[in-house]
Amino acid sequence: MNHLRKAAALAAAGALCLFAACGSLSLTPAAPTASPQPDTDAAAQARGGTLRLWLDEELAGARTAFDAYGQARGVTIEPADTADKADLALLAAPPKDGQGWQEPENLTLLPDLLAAQKLTAQNDAVPLGGAAWGYWAEKSTLTALLGSEFDPEDLRQASWKEWTAFAAAVEDWLAQPSARRVTLNGKAVTLPESRPAQLEGLSGVFAPAGEEGDIALYSPAAAAGGSLSQAAGAVYDLLELEAAHTAPGQGVGAVAGGTALFARAGSVQAAQLADPVLLPCKMPLTAANGTPTTQQLLAWPTAGTGAWAAIPTNGDAAQGEAALLWLYTSAAGRSALSAAGLAPITGAGAGAGGLAAERITSGECLAAAAVPEAAREALRTRPEPKAAFAAAFAG
Repeated sequence: MNHLRKAAALAAAGALCLFAACGSLSLTPAAPTASPQPDTDAAAQARGGTLRLWLDEELAGARTAFDAYGQARGVTIEPADTADKADLALLAAPPKDGQGWQEPENLTLLPDLLAAQKLTAQNDAVPLGGAAWGYWAEKSTLTALLGSEFDPEDLRQASWKEWTAFAAAVEDWLAQPSARRVTLNGKAVTLPESRPAQLEGLSGVFAPAGEEGDIALYSPAAAAGGSLSQAAGAVYDLLELEAAHTAPGQGVGAVAGGTALFARAGSVQAAQLADPVLLPCKMPLTAANGTPTTQQLLAWPTAGTGAWAAIPTNGDAAQGEAALLWLYTSAAGRSALSAAGLAPITGAGAGAGGLAAERITSGECLAAAAVPEAAREALRTRPEPKAAFAAAFAG
């Protein structure tokens, strides 16, 4: 799969689940609005030179978008040692307060840009791109295991019972390949009688997840009536299933390397895959509060703002603003974001398939900030017994 096709696949996955996760959101572009007309002198002054860039660890893969900017505008991209020494910081979540950051409304280019794109800053950080979290797989690996006619949608729509049986069947198949049948979304699928060369290194079903993978678990909160605490028991069962069928390696790298079938992660991490397939995180929830139904929600991945951009107090605002202007408004910039696993936020119809900014910022129904710190720790350590795990989510 070439670079452009992969970028389109990642952007489409992000766009699809931004719609899916919040249920009522629409991604139909509105009428185009005029592009912002920033101060061209300020933009020209920021061309060339050096952009000192800070990236949160889980957003390291987004560096490729800024490398593309540097090549396009003749700017040297230099990693900053700390966020406060950067001209631009890319954050996984908005700062807890606005201290240490320049206010966007007081800068030269950002006020017009934000107004035209209908973006809203949070604690002086602006949303840079939408992301999707769930189980990521390599399409060629799924094809080798499940056949060329297999539809990944059957994995997305599979029930918890089918999903757990599938994980166990794959584990048994890895130990002793044979033509065994599994059922997904009510349809029978036969695993290959012998191990294909493509699956020679496959050693397990689920790669151990990093912290960025925890966000993939937040979408079931909607299926449980809006509170992750109501889904704690089901989340525990999911983690237990992963532990029972774990693969060597770590995160999406294990999927890319062919040792794991699935990795729970975000679209930024999945950008390293050649042909990424996104699946939701399945768990045994049976009751929903309102609509959509639980089964629909469990067929959707988690979605939200994947990266926030902020300009530190001591940063070169002209350099930071120029980079954001290119990423937000140019076709090359939006393509660079897509290739990095971030669905471009392009305002009300600015560009084909543009996502209106308020559909991500105001419509973000699954904010990580709402998850208690004790619960986040429990996701990493899975304390025993299940009641102790669930207690961590009560705060």
